Amino acid sequence: PVAHEQEHPLAPVPSLPELGVRCGDPETADAMLAAPCDWIYVGGEQFVARGQKRWCGSWLRDLIAAGKRAGKRIGISTPRITTQREFLELGRLLETLRDTPPDEYRVGNLGALAFLRQHTPVPVHGDYGLNPWNRAAVAWLHEAGARSWTPGLELPLETILDLARDSALPMEVVVHGALPGMLLEYCPIGVHVTHTTRTDPCSGPCVGGQYALRDAAGGIYWLEADQYCRNHLFMASDLCALD
Repeated sequence: PVAHEQEHPLAPVPSLPELGVRCGDPETADAMLAAPCDWIYVGGEQFVARGQKRWCGSWLRDLIAAGKRAGKRIGISTPRITTQREFLELGRLLETLRDTPPDEYRVGNLGALAFLRQHTPVPVHGDYGLNPWNRAAVAWLHEAGARSWTPGLELPLETILDLARDSALPMEVVVHGALPGMLLEYCPIGVHVTHTTRTDPCSGPCVGGQYALRDAAGGIYWLEADQYCRNHLFMASDLCALD
């Protein structure tokens, strides 16, 4: 959300930096239990061409228990787009993890934020998909029940530092990795490889190959299809803010 700037009585909350790692599959998450990180993030979309094992409730319960033993906190991401299908899945997940909840859930849209605040006491993190750009938007997230937040991926460093100084909510910043640029219901893989649309039977060309789009300047934009048949278009260059 991008709200109009206005005065808001939020006071900064100082905290020590922590490191979180987003894992794309269970094997990576299990390996992170022994790594020097504070948070392990799992869940959300998975990319079918990579043959990633699906997240399942029994494995998530085991990871949460293992995280407590290893001194790691576990955050579970929700899909960036949540329709009735995803909300049904999320409701089943909450029931499965009722007795062994994670340390936080992570949301990328306002519907998922409202759903989780209504159905669980577990803290909710407002992820980059919410795209907050200013103090008023952060204040609104605070009022809506978010316990922490990630600024929009396109914000310049100077703006991020300015928001960090004024935010009453803990801020998380993406510092390294491939940046998702667009999330598409349209499937360029199906349209151009097998000439199908979302209403046609699909042979699943995304499962057996790797695909990208190339722009007029020669930039390569990597494409991944997820378990919901949505396409993720990544930026041509990875982010590295560690300098």
